[in-house]
Amino acid sequence: MSKILFTIFSFLLIVGCCESKKNYLHELGILIKESETDKTKIDEAIQLLKSEYKNNPESKIAAKQLLSLYSQTGKNDSALFLISSLIEEEKKEMSNFYHTRGMVKFNLKDYESAIEDYNNALKTNGENKLIYNSIIIAKMWKEYYKDDQWNLTEEDIVKLINEVYPDNKDKPSVDEFRKIYQPK
Repeated sequence: MSKILFTIFSFLLIVGCCESKKNYLHELGILIKESETDKTKIDEAIQLLKSEYKNNPESKIAAKQLLSLYSQTGKNDSALFLISSLIEEEKKEMSNFYHTRGMVKFNLKDYESAIEDYNNALKTNGENKLIYNSIIIAKMWKEYYKDDQWNLTEEDIVKLINEVYPDNKDKPSVDEFRKIYQPK
């Protein structure tokens, strides 16, 4: 019974979202067409898109159309602010994708590829300590776990922390790192 209710709820949610998107896109199309003869309609279209984007930040369609209207109307400061925000969001999203793929590769015991993905994640989001720690853990498994045995000393952990974390980052101590991860 609960599966049926979940399926019905999911269907209604999807249909509701699609209807909402269709309505705003239809309304936007009308406003843009009317804007050819009435320039105030462009401002209405911008307000509609801003509202849609505020209510649905994942709406790439709204963001792209809003950027286009900002550019067409000479609102370059607004366009620059929006595109800069979108780039930052995209960087964080890409960082998450790289980190997640790295975790999958780690689970497959492909430590070298996992480290490569973690490094790519750092390129787009160098502030995330979780990524630095993931690199250390993958290197631990790659370099210090052989023949079902750990050959890892406290000095090795210090070496890895210093190797992975940049000098300008707050590095964890060995004890702090062990709270995060304790090899099995």
